[in-house]
Amino acid sequence: MDTWITIAQTDVLASINNSELTAAISTALASGQENPLDTLLPDVTAEVRGYVRRRNTLGPTGTLPQELKNAAIDIIIYRAANRLRKKAIAEDKKADNDAALRKLEAVADGRLAVSAPDNPTTDITSAPGPHVARERREFGWDEERGI
Repeated sequence: MDTWITIAQTDVLASINNSELTAAISTALASGQENPLDTLLPDVTAEVRGYVRRRNTLGPTGTLPQELKNAAIDIIIYRAANRLRKKAIAEDKKADNDAALRKLEAVADGRLAVSAPDNPTTDITSAPGPHVARERREFGWDEERGI
C-alpha cells in the first residue's frame, strides 16, 4: 500500500467535530452555493506538496504523504470556516491551522521527515533546491603570506 494518499471530502467531513460547521457546509450546498471543499481540497493538497517538494520526491499528482493528512485537514477545516463566515469556529481552529503550517515548514526545512512515495512522480518541479548557509571565508593567498 502506498504511503501517499489523496484526501477526500469524506476524510474532511469525518474530521469535523463541529455540528455548526457541518450544518453550514450542508446549508451552502442546499442553497446552490459552491461546496467550499471542491476548491479547498486541491488547493491545500497543492500547497502541502509545495512544502514537501523542497526536500523530498513527490508522489503521484494530487497525493500527499500520509503523515501530513491531519495537517492538511486542519488547514482545510480552518479555511472552510473562514470561507463560510463562521468566525467563532475559525478562531477555535486557528491554533490547529497554525500548528499544521509549522509542521509543513519543518518538512520544507528538512527538520521533519516524510515517507518516500512508492510511485514517485517524474514531473519536474520548479522548487528551489536546499540552501545551506555558511560563513564566508576571509582568507586567501594574500592573507597566508609569511606563514
